[in-house]
Amino acid sequence: MLELPILGLLKEEPMHGYQISRELGDALGGSWRVSYGSLYPTLRRLERAGAIVSTVQALATRA
Repeated sequence: MLELPILGLLKEEPMHGYQISRELGDALGGSWRVSYGSLYPTLRRLERAGAIVSTVQALATRA
């Protein structure tokens, strides 16, 4: 159910999970929020299927 909307968002620009959740909620007028329990497993399925590629960003450290 979430695959196509997620792919549509990621076609426009790379996003992290939190941003995907917010964008989907905003697109529906804030009346619906995707749960992280649904979002992240869907992202993993899309990655295993080769539809998306994830990256890991290192956090900046204080000097």
